[in-house]
Amino acid sequence: MNMLTRSEECFFLFDGALLHGTPQHAWLLEQPWTVCLYDDLGEQARLVGPLLLPASVDGGELARALATAGSSQRFACSRLTCCQSPEALERHLRDLRYLQAGEAQRYYFRYGDGRALAAVWSTLTPEQQLAAMGPISSWEYVDHGEALTAITATAISPDRAVAGLPLRLAPAQWHQVLESGRIGELFESTGQLLSPDVEDHSPAQRHEWTRQTWHWLRSLKLEPGPLYAAVNLAMWQTAGAIKGVPAFEAALSEARNDGDLARILAWGTTGGNEGSTGKPGEREGRGA
Repeated sequence: MNMLTRSEECFFLFDGALLHGTPQHAWLLEQPWTVCLYDDLGEQARLVGPLLLPASVDGGELARALATAGSSQRFACSRLTCCQSPEALERHLRDLRYLQAGEAQRYYFRYGDGRALAAVWSTLTPEQQLAAMGPISSWEYVDHGEALTAITATAISPDRAVAGLPLRLAPAQWHQVLESGRIGELFESTGQLLSPDVEDHSPAQRHEWTRQTWHWLRSLKLEPGPLYAAVNLAMWQTAGAIKGVPAFEAALSEARNDGDLARILAWGTTGGNEGSTGKPGEREGRGA
């Protein structure tokens, strides 16, 4: 983490929806300095909305525990460095809560969830990034690669206007955001099939293979479904080696027609050889 200047202050931002109903969520709501950023939208919104509080030792311990959690809660905490007053930060985050689509549609921007933040941030123009950051000089979060990522606003020339809030996304930007979300869902669903004892590659590497799987299968005009997770699991287990292999593409074509995923799963455990006794998510010669 970078050294702070005397005019900067740190805050923790938690995603209430990911933590809802947990002891951690109850603890956050009990803290006198916690700001519920959706408290003006009703009680239910208050409970599932983002929570902001000044950085503290206890808050830091909770943030570290969440960052290493074995569930989606690992995406539920960010650290913000603010160069203005706490009140200015609170106002900014309230203004940031929506994403605008067209003239009439708007959606909640769950910026407290690192996955949503990463998906939206990657599509924004420099002007929009500057607007999204506002008084925030650094925004640190955990993404699908499970690495701490820090974002800062990109400087723009004086003759270019900063975008306003709420952020207004063009159709192409919405497409990218939705696609990032679906790749993330494929990453999570594939992870549920993988035995913990064979997690040989980093989350960042598995996420990159997931991105490749998604674009590969979409290029083959395959609709998302169970076949995607089976192919992605085989990608992980073979370190991406199945992509472009004629025999695997033949097995993929057969599975597409008859819905039998066994031949796809076999590639992950045996490289496509017959006679394997391995289970999905296991490599040959290694038990559960």
